Amino acid sequence: MVLNTLHHIVLEPFTVPLLPETAFAHSPLFMVEVDDEKTSSIDSTIRSWEKAGLMRSKILLQVPAYGMEQLLLNASDHSVGSPTEEEYAIIGQAELCQRLKYAGTVREIHWDSMSVNAYSTGGRWISIDDQQTVNYKMRYSLREGLAGVGLMSLNEDDHMGTCGSGAFPILRSIAAKCH
Repeated sequence: MVLNTLHHIVLEPFTVPLLPETAFAHSPLFMVEVDDEKTSSIDSTIRSWEKAGLMRSKILLQVPAYGMEQLLLNASDHSVGSPTEEEYAIIGQAELCQRLKYAGTVREIHWDSMSVNAYSTGGRWISIDDQQTVNYKMRYSLREGLAGVGLMSLNEDDHMGTCGSGAFPILRSIAAKCH
C-alpha cells in the first residue's frame, strides 16, 4: 500500500452525524448505535484502514481541543441521535467550561463510545473531549501500537486556565502520557 511509504497518516476523528439534524459525539473512540445504524469511530476507522493494508504504526491520532454545540429540538430528548437544528458550532475549551457552568447543565461520560456530552435545560447539546477521555485515548493509542497522538487546534485548548485545570489541560494530558 502506497500510504505505508509515508512517515505518518493523520487520523482527524471529526465525526459527522449519520442522519442530518441529529445530536452526535464529535470524536467517539468506539461506535454508537443510532436508529439501528452504527456511527463511525476512531476504532472502526483504524480497523478499516488496517484491513485495507495500512500499518497501525503509521497512524497518528489527533485529539480535538474543541467541542461541538448543537441546539436540541426538544430539550428533554437529549442523547446521541436526538433531533437537533441542522447547524452546529465549534467552540473552544474555555468557552465550553463557561457553558458547562450554566444552571441546569448536566455532563455525562458515555463509556460505550468514550465520549463526553453535556446538555442543558435550555436545549443545548455539547460534545467534547476532556482530560479523562484524552487519557483514555492515549492509553488506547499506546495499546494499539499507533504512531502517537497529536492535538488538533491548540488554539482551542484552554490557554488561560479558565476551566480551573491550569493552562492547556488537553495538551498537558497528552504530554503526560508521552513520557
